[in-house]
Amino acid sequence: MKKSKLIKTLALALAISSASALTLNIKANAIEGYWKSINNSWYFMDNSGKIQTGWVQDNGYWYYLGSDGTMKTGWLQDGGKWYYLWSNGQLAVNTTIQGYTSDSNGVCTLANRGAFSWKDAEGTHAFRTDIAQRQDDINATNKLTTYNVDLSQNNDLRHLQSLVSNITRNVLTISEAKEQCVGKVVGNKYLITDIKYFSGVFKNTQGVACDDRINTLKSSSDIYNYKSSSNYTYDEGRVYSCYNERSNQWEAMRVVVEFEEI
Repeated sequence: MKKSKLIKTLALALAISSASALTLNIKANAIEGYWKSINNSWYFMDNSGKIQTGWVQDNGYWYYLGSDGTMKTGWLQDGGKWYYLWSNGQLAVNTTIQGYTSDSNGVCTLANRGAFSWKDAEGTHAFRTDIAQRQDDINATNKLTTYNVDLSQNNDLRHLQSLVSNITRNVLTISEAKEQCVGKVVGNKYLITDIKYFSGVFKNTQGVACDDRINTLKSSSDIYNYKSSSNYTYDEGRVYSCYNERSNQWEAMRVVVEFEEI
């Protein structure tokens, strides 16, 4: 957040409309205070130096301070509603973030952005050349892939496989994947709500054959600790052998695409 001074006295503009206050479910103290940076985190203090928590308003922008007083960024759930806070802490309003639309009060709802296509799975970054799939790796990937959505239409399965391939080969970052895919519809029925990504590096002594690598992933790594709460998922695990100076290693990645039925 840009501040003209490290510590700057700010008058809180709390004269918002009652409708806005009700929608945001905000209970802001009618105080004056100032921002202060402590250990690379921003805090809002009242004039006695007490750290504030919850929602505060500064020059017409809303900010959220955690229970420890730190200014929050990114996704926030409060009062059963979702909000998004920019990297400078300001509440996002009247915009679209990763497929979600925020209204004038910052409340985010998932937008239907049309059919998922091969273009949504594309990326622009350099393709990793230090990993590749042997036949055992392909067999492991097939065994690690599960889904409970109908992918019989419009090459949806192929597009999801391309998405996973591009994420795991670093052609597409997970944040870019969310930006391009969340809100898109698969099979005219399933709206993409989120994409999760997990990865790990292993030694060949932890298994080379297909079933050995699967057992390693399921029993001694964190990659499969995540259990989705979504009713519909496409869950693909990928195994890659490493080359060159890393030939004694192998890598595994897991991508979970989550949906809601529409």
